[in-house]
This record gives sequence, C-alpha cells and structure tokens, in this order.
Amino acid sequence: MKKMISILTVLVLSIVTMLPVKVMAAEYPHKNSEVKHVNLLSDKTEYGIQPQTDGYYYWKVDSKTNQGTTYGSWRLGPQGAGPGTVSVNKTDTVTNTISGSYTSVGDISASLGATIGKSQSYSVQYSLPVPSGKTYQIKYRPLYTKYKVVQRQYYKIDGYSSATNNTKTCYVNVFYDWGFSYNVL
Repeated sequence: MKKMISILTVLVLSIVTMLPVKVMAAEYPHKNSEVKHVNLLSDKTEYGIQPQTDGYYYWKVDSKTNQGTTYGSWRLGPQGAGPGTVSVNKTDTVTNTISGSYTSVGDISASLGATIGKSQSYSVQYSLPVPSGKTYQIKYRPLYTKYKVVQRQYYKIDGYSSATNNTKTCYVNVFYDWGFSYNVL
C-alpha cells in the first residue's frame, strides 16, 4: 500500500510540474498616473485613471494677482494722405503667453479662463482723420493683462488637505484689446 501511495505521489507531482504555470503579480501604480487594467479572463487591456482615495500630493492655484498692462510689438497698418481718413478693418492673431514655474498649462488656463499658447484671431478696427498735406500710417499693438499666478502643493490624507511650503510662480499675459497710434510719413 505504501508503495502504491509513493508511486501515486510521484505520478501526481510529475503531472503538476509538467503543467504550464501562469504567474500573476499585482501592480501598484504611481499615484495619479495612468493605470493599465487587465481583464484576466479575456486578456483584453483597458486604459483608465485609477481613482486616488487618500495619501497623495496635488497642486492647485493659490492666488491670481493682476500686475497691470503689458504691451506687444507694434504692427503696421494702412497709410493714407489727407485730407481724409485712414482706416484699418481686419483680423489679426495674438497668443497668450506664460513664463516662470508651473505644473500644468491647463490648470493655469482654467483658473484664468483664457487659452494659453495657441494663436487666436481678433478683429482690429480703427479710423484716423488725416489733415491736408499730411500722410499717416496707422500702427497697432496687442494689450495684455499680466497675471502673477501662484500654485501651492497640498497633501491629502484621511479626507483632509494640508498645504505644504512648496510653491510655483508663473506670469501670464492675457490679451484684452488693441492699442492704436500712427506714424507721420
């Protein structure tokens, strides 16, 4: 009987060692990163964001301060001789800019309600009376509101957020209008 159990044990162990073994390991993603979810039954992969529930850092806009007006470069418009009027009526492009230290252009854009880094078209309309014997050329430039934006890092744990001492500061120029002048030719 012992011999039969011994033979049976050897036989079972031999069969088990011949079977292919599929090893599955748990993967723990970095916080706030994209996570690859694998359906073990169908071997299909889905991409999604793992919800973060606790114990993580995040950044948010802490303050936005209007720093006044900044000016873009002059652009030349039409010219005309007097007596009469010279006018500009067209569209031109401007780009809101960002400089300094920040975590996400999207977060800064959302907080200011402005698109940053992409050209946008705006209407340019202006008329200027030209006196007799003179020739004027219109010039115009974009006017921007300059904002100082401070982001602060926070840590969330047990449902509560605590501010850290880590900050990032950037400056954003947001277009609001055109400024006009002229050259005497």
